[in-house]
Amino acid sequence: MNLLDELIDTYLMNNIGQSYLDLETKQVVYDGDPLITDEEGIDWDDEKNIDRYIEIPSIESFEAFRLMELFAAQVNDDKKSEPLFRALSSSHRPFRKFKDGLIVAGLENEWYAFEYGYAKKEMEEWLEFIEKKEV
Repeated sequence: MNLLDELIDTYLMNNIGQSYLDLETKQVVYDGDPLITDEEGIDWDDEKNIDRYIEIPSIESFEAFRLMELFAAQVNDDKKSEPLFRALSSSHRPFRKFKDGLIVAGLENEWYAFEYGYAKKEMEEWLEFIEKKEV
């Protein structure tokens, strides 16, 4: 998996713990509880690590919800978009119901391509910002 794809996956997941980009190795590093991850975390007491690692942003729930609304709005078939809008208007578990609506409408692949495209743009802009910051 290349770095951009790894960043996209990290961006779209809301993990317990934090994910960082190692600016020296250009690798994604997960800094979670060692009891859970079975890996040693980042040594934040080592001052060189403060500038070496930068936290990778993740999609906020309001942003993910807005993305689902945008996707539903661009579906041209009312029979397919209706279960999505119904899910989004639900006060109980709208994210889960949206995923179920995608299955019912047969739009899973289209959704994942839409979501990936959005996340790719976000991570490309973030990488560009990081590169400018390093210079």
